[in-house]
Amino acid sequence: MGVIRRQSIQTSILSYLGIGIGYVNVVLLFPAFFEPEQFGLTRVLVAITGIASQLALFGLTNGIIRFFPRFREGDEERYHGMLGLALRIGLVGFLVVGLVLWLAGPLIEAQYQEKSTLLGQFYFLLFPFLLFEIWFHILASFTRALFQAVINVFFRDVFVRLSTMVIIVLYHHGLLDFQQFMWAFVGQYALLSLGLMVYLQRMNRFSLRLDTAFYTPQLKKEMFHYGAFTLFSNVSAYFLMSIDILMVGSMVGLGSTAFYAVAFYIAALLNVPRTALNSISIPIISDAWKKDDQEAIQRIYSKTSINQLFIGTLLFAGIWANEHNIF
Repeated sequence: MGVIRRQSIQTSILSYLGIGIGYVNVVLLFPAFFEPEQFGLTRVLVAITGIASQLALFGLTNGIIRFFPRFREGDEERYHGMLGLALRIGLVGFLVVGLVLWLAGPLIEAQYQEKSTLLGQFYFLLFPFLLFEIWFHILASFTRALFQAVINVFFRDVFVRLSTMVIIVLYHHGLLDFQQFMWAFVGQYALLSLGLMVYLQRMNRFSLRLDTAFYTPQLKKEMFHYGAFTLFSNVSAYFLMSIDILMVGSMVGLGSTAFYAVAFYIAALLNVPRTALNSISIPIISDAWKKDDQEAIQRIYSKTSINQLFIGTLLFAGIWANEHNIF
């Protein structure tokens, strides 16, 4: 539990730092400098991309963690080309889901045309956004498998929110128009992937070369079945988190999505301990599962569940008690 405790504390600190920066962006800067429809557009694009990326990944984020101990055997530096395989699968997934989004574009735009016309003008941004999101998820899962979860949290929770703050300020001072702002908003997600690539390269763990002899028919079958199973769970989870934003945007309008996003952001505080603990505990559980160390698995599940219940209850009580002050 030493690694879990240390990295969960570090990731929690970074997560709450990111939440503080995000609070400034979401609650203060966006409402002050943007029209509600403009802010709502960013939330809808994030929601659509989140669901689409999980479809394109085909369970890769979980599969990397699940099969990493097996890929590590006999190759402690290149892991038999696991990263190269994942990036190739991600590229195929992007092409397939991107084609679906392109073909479904008129239907999606028609759904939002009456209440959210701005989405149609920026629908094309979904395609680079989707590619950057796929890259980041794959690289983040790989670094998690290496027990380096903290770097992911830094890039996702701190770096991207700081960069968002910077481009908001540039927009406010007239250095960017709204279209340029949206390009910068999507482009910053490419920096997340680039940062993780550089980090892995410095660790001498970034390689695109495949060890084709390692991929036996049995291994391919296991990975396919596991990916298909986790695909549904991942898409369902993202869909449940995003469906409300998509429905508000299409049925009420992007302006209302902006107001809803603020309340949703406050409630998301409860999710921080779970994310922090899962980031490091799941790779360790995967490693213990391969060794059939069920005692360690039981110990990790018990302790993390108790800690999440305790911390989550305190956060819930704090938010509820201060609801009138927050709003």
